[in-house]
Amino acid sequence: MYLFASGLGLTKTTSAFGTIGPATNLPQGRIGKVYQFADNLTMTRGSHSFIFGAEYKHLNTITPFLPNFNGQFTFGTTSEGLRIINNGPSAESITLGDPTLAFKENDQYYFVQDDYKLRSNLTLNLGVRYEYTGQPINILHDVSLARESNAATALFNPALPLSIRTVPFIPPDKNNFAPRVGFAWSPKYEHGFMHTLVGNDATVIRAGFSIAYDLAYYNILLNVQNGAPFSAALSIPTTSLPVVGSVAPLPANPTGDVVRGFASASGVLPKGVLNPLFLSQTNVAPDFRAPYSEQYSFSIQRQVVRNNVVEARYVGTHGVGLFQNINGNFYIGPLVNGMKNWFGTGIDMPSFANLLPAGTVAQVCVDNPATLDREDACNNRQIRQAGITTRANSSQSIYHSLQTRYNGRFFRNSVNLGAAYTWSKTIDDSSEIFAESDVISPNAQNPFCVNRCERSLSALDRPHVFSTNFIWDLPWMKRQSGLVGHVLGGWQINGTYILTSGATYTPGQSFNGNFGLGNTYLTAGDRPFVTNPAVDPRLVGISQPDAAVLFGAPLTNINGFYSLNSLNTTGNAVAVTPADVHFIFNGPGAARIFGTPFGNSTRNSLRGPIFNQLNLGLFKNIKIGERLTFQLRAEAFNALNHPNPGFGTGAGGYLPAINIGAAGLPGAAFANFSDIEYGHRVIQFGARLTF
Repeated sequence: MYLFASGLGLTKTTSAFGTIGPATNLPQGRIGKVYQFADNLTMTRGSHSFIFGAEYKHLNTITPFLPNFNGQFTFGTTSEGLRIINNGPSAESITLGDPTLAFKENDQYYFVQDDYKLRSNLTLNLGVRYEYTGQPINILHDVSLARESNAATALFNPALPLSIRTVPFIPPDKNNFAPRVGFAWSPKYEHGFMHTLVGNDATVIRAGFSIAYDLAYYNILLNVQNGAPFSAALSIPTTSLPVVGSVAPLPANPTGDVVRGFASASGVLPKGVLNPLFLSQTNVAPDFRAPYSEQYSFSIQRQVVRNNVVEARYVGTHGVGLFQNINGNFYIGPLVNGMKNWFGTGIDMPSFANLLPAGTVAQVCVDNPATLDREDACNNRQIRQAGITTRANSSQSIYHSLQTRYNGRFFRNSVNLGAAYTWSKTIDDSSEIFAESDVISPNAQNPFCVNRCERSLSALDRPHVFSTNFIWDLPWMKRQSGLVGHVLGGWQINGTYILTSGATYTPGQSFNGNFGLGNTYLTAGDRPFVTNPAVDPRLVGISQPDAAVLFGAPLTNINGFYSLNSLNTTGNAVAVTPADVHFIFNGPGAARIFGTPFGNSTRNSLRGPIFNQLNLGLFKNIKIGERLTFQLRAEAFNALNHPNPGFGTGAGGYLPAINIGAAGLPGAAFANFSDIEYGHRVIQFGARLTF
């Protein structure tokens, strides 16, 4: 496209057509109404202090969201300019379904707790909580069942069983009991060694255990809503639509209702004839439920002299039934059957069936041209369906930590000083069900080993966290008597300093689509091979067969390797050995050499830059009468202008590029901290009136 505005002296040149209309994932949002009733009752009987509580909430949440509900038409680039003239889109996507569901819940919570004072210095805490939040995902079952039970409104072929055409009913989770037990003990020793060690009412020893439940958030439900069998989403690829005489032209008045009506009438997206098994699906496991955590702690708190407190705690958490993203219909063909004369290289890629469960076969599916279904959607997959993404409660986590803190007051209580340090480790087999900036795919590297093989450091792991803070109320002229008192009194200086380990991330890769190995989900080869962990992780190699396909590099040794950094930066094929690089790109060529399609790079094996930030504040409080105070404040965030990643005021990115395919690329190189857009110093001034 070439746009000229000679009168203004502006010129814009681009090879891509602009976008007309809103984003295809709009409208979306969330409108919630909550009606709540809660009441607590406290009762004391002797040494027992009871508290009873109950809460009822009625939630009605409308969540408009259905991507491509209004259709998407693509006309390609200027090389296909005739498509615009002839109204012949190069591709089209559209979805039929209900975009504005109301998820309703009737939540109930009940608890009872007894704080039992066994002695004057020993209290036992006993309690239990029960939660019931229903199963709001069943609105999808109810709506799809009502729709598909009527042939006039059925979205899919009425001849098919209802069990195929409707979202399954998920039994509500009714056993969410959460016990709590703990104690607090303050030893009393008036003399001797124990008095020196723990004092008399100067030390408190605490311990506790509890279970806490979490809810299924609505993003999971919306993903199920957006696919079959609740909705019918179809995409017509470029190769299926001619330049002239298109069966799917852009309507003259392309509003959403017109686009959907035209697509249905023309047969592009027919109603009542399709089989949802041949459309992509997202579902939840049959035992979909609330995940929970087992929380336990032990702490010792000691008062030192009068104005100092120190504390050390062990804190642990075990997450159970956490949400995990699972590829439920893996694209298995190349792994089971191998590939003959791969990409014309003369190399036969072997079968890896020996690494898969016994009896694993790749489906052979052929499209029936007499039907509008794409029966070949299951070709080379595990089962005779299109792609399936399952959200299951199959993940676990474990967290152990030593947490310490100090608080003290000095100079006649004008200075308050605090410091804390945590040493911890967090391990899980799935940190998030969606792909975030720390991982390319949330799926397991090996779809047949989604837990044991995925157990590694968590994306939440930050082993060292240190922070300190101070508040200094300058002691002179606090009464602010007279003009001099108002000028010199009421000053406060405060600050916080935070130093933490960097965030973890998983090295990934995105070249696999170039090999025709499958759809956009994990197809084996999602993570690279680690060959020399002692080498700089920015150095990456690639097998010669993979380099020949991707870069046209010379294939002189089918078991040899090239530097991916060199191919990306200079285009030169520089030979390397596995010992020269940290990672090897996991393509089919490398899989043949290493004897497995599953890379050995573990989840979250790399770590980003540390966070190191000092924030300072200078406040001036001016008293105006007895009830009015005017405050002037100046604050500096990242006062030392340390290049900080990630979060806080003025923050930039917190991780480098995580795709090894970008090894060496200027400006966005894999694992290169210097390419991160760091945060900077921010200074702000303000005023506040307190009354």
